[in-house]
Amino acid sequence: MKNLLKFIAISFGVLVMTGCSVVPTATPEQKKIAIEMSAPSDKATLYAIRNDKGSYHAHQLELKIGSETLLTRGMSFAVFSLNPVTGKLETDIGGIVGTDAEIPMDLKAGQKYYVHVSQHFRPLIGPRAELVELSESEAVPLLKKLRMVAEPEKKSIRAK
Repeated sequence: MKNLLKFIAISFGVLVMTGCSVVPTATPEQKKIAIEMSAPSDKATLYAIRNDKGSYHAHQLELKIGSETLLTRGMSFAVFSLNPVTGKLETDIGGIVGTDAEIPMDLKAGQKYYVHVSQHFRPLIGPRAELVELSESEAVPLLKKLRMVAEPEKKSIRAK
């Protein structure tokens, strides 16, 4: 019994020190509605899809477009409602040797956009990000397999 309590205490300590967090996921009904919904007429809808392989599925990855920073989580998708903007959608990988990625985007009001976001490890080189815009027919099967983040995080960047 004493060893069991010691194990539980050590396990709890490790969890606290590593900063584990729980990402709230949508219910199956919320997920179905999000996949089938129409984009609002005054906003663009961006689906950020992450189904990374290996250990990167646990990492948060930032996407930036215009004045917005969108936070994505591995093995899930998130739906963002954004103001129309023309620019680059880009990743922000923390790290010394990491390689960011970017793609041009012209987000129009009333339209839906699907972007596959992935992060890969390259031996001796470091992480690399990749962004690929998908068609709806390519994206929907992925969306159905993944969990949906219930409350996606979005931060506005203020002009300096």
